[in-house]
Amino acid sequence: MSQSKTLTKLRKRIPFLNKIPDEIFFNLDASELYLPNKEINMIRTELENKLDHHVMTYKSTGFNLDIPIEKHLCSYLKTANLTNNQLKILQNYVCQKE
Repeated sequence: MSQSKTLTKLRKRIPFLNKIPDEIFFNLDASELYLPNKEINMIRTELENKLDHHVMTYKSTGFNLDIPIEKHLCSYLKTANLTNNQLKILQNYVCQKE
């Protein structure tokens, strides 16, 4: 699937991505981003509601240093400062899904 098609599908499944201007969003490298299926997207949305922060899905391959930083989604988003309680919620989700 092409980068553009993948990014378009990501926007359809993950609404907060629509807030990113097209000129930035469609220049991102989508290779590290995970296109969630229906079940994963429901879990992602549930987690967003519990944490009161946006949640992005990534492949588990790790941060690719070969991709220029301006092509990474994380270079355009402010990271969430999670409370201890929010971190526990996040950890519980990760452990349940492993």
